[in-house]
Amino acid sequence: MSGSCSFETERLICRSFRYSDAEDMLRNWASDPDIQTEYGEPVYSSISQVRELLREYTSGEKSRYRWAVIEKASGENIGQIAFCKIWDEIHTAEIEYCIGKRFWGRGYAGEALSALILYTFENTDIVRLEAYHRAENIKSGRVLEKSEMHKTDTVQRFVREGITPRGEVCYCIEKNKIMKGAVSMGELHIIDHPLVQHKISLLRDKNTGTKEFRELVSEIAMFICYEATRDLPLKEIEMETPLAVAKTKIISGRKLAFIPILRAGLGMIEGVTTLVPAAKIGHIGIFRDPDTKEPIKYYSKLPEDISERDAIIVDPMLATGNSAVAAITELKSLGVKHIKFMCIICSPEGVEAIRSAHPDVEIYAGVMDQGLNEDQYIIPGVGDAGDRIFGTK
Repeated sequence: MSGSCSFETERLICRSFRYSDAEDMLRNWASDPDIQTEYGEPVYSSISQVRELLREYTSGEKSRYRWAVIEKASGENIGQIAFCKIWDEIHTAEIEYCIGKRFWGRGYAGEALSALILYTFENTDIVRLEAYHRAENIKSGRVLEKSEMHKTDTVQRFVREGITPRGEVCYCIEKNKIMKGAVSMGELHIIDHPLVQHKISLLRDKNTGTKEFRELVSEIAMFICYEATRDLPLKEIEMETPLAVAKTKIISGRKLAFIPILRAGLGMIEGVTTLVPAAKIGHIGIFRDPDTKEPIKYYSKLPEDISERDAIIVDPMLATGNSAVAAITELKSLGVKHIKFMCIICSPEGVEAIRSAHPDVEIYAGVMDQGLNEDQYIIPGVGDAGDRIFGTK
């Protein structure tokens, strides 16, 4: 995909820049100090300066993911929208945009942004878009929210630079949130139910004690399991009630096994077996080598009929994805054909690891965080989930 691929809305055309845009750019936004300062770009005072900029916008690196925003009614270039940064390895991009003041109050920024989001998710392998604005720029926040972007703790730019946002408000949107039925990130399902999000917030708090942390992990696991088992097959039966015979439905034919990755995965078992008490439980013990960060299997005990069951692997955190991939590989080697992976918090790197190694495996998570730190822990995450569940260090 490049900026040369145009897309349209009812009132706008978003297309690649042309040298003929120079006068509109200078008049409508490139010479405006307020817009350019907010946008983080220099203020241009002459056509020659804008034409120099257009050399970059039409043939340089900045041309690849940058669109001129054209008002259909007037044919004028009224602004621009772009990916200012892309992280190919995690299929994530950061958006920036500006609209000339003369065209404010007409909803053009939101219209262009919503169109770009849809265009991106329909035509590229990008699965997460991010943006941020200064806290005092409330109007930008409204534009992002109207385009279905939601607030997040930080964005990749700040994660990679080791910066904690202070005067900035961060937003993101994931492909699976708006592309109904779409296959994205190895069939990633983010369970954004308000109760799940609320409980994850409590889980993050460094002051949450072991007892409460353990209870929250179990409760969140139960909610996520509810969604992960949504596709269980049903059959119709007749059941006699105190008043009449009813035609009703029960689960049919599908046998389940839950497989916690030791040790943290054990914290999710009480919650999932509350929903499916007849499921069998297997265990896979994997630890991460402190030096290489590679998974090392030290234990495996699975039901004898595991090859005949649908397996749901559970682990609170999907960080590098190495342990998850190893567990999935182990189950497949034993003939398991239907596998899902369930976690509370995932990272883009972990999702991509499963997606690359086992694209048939669906992932169910409560939230996707920004990424991993140098020690391969999820940021902002919850710290070491196993230590917090069991009260160890």
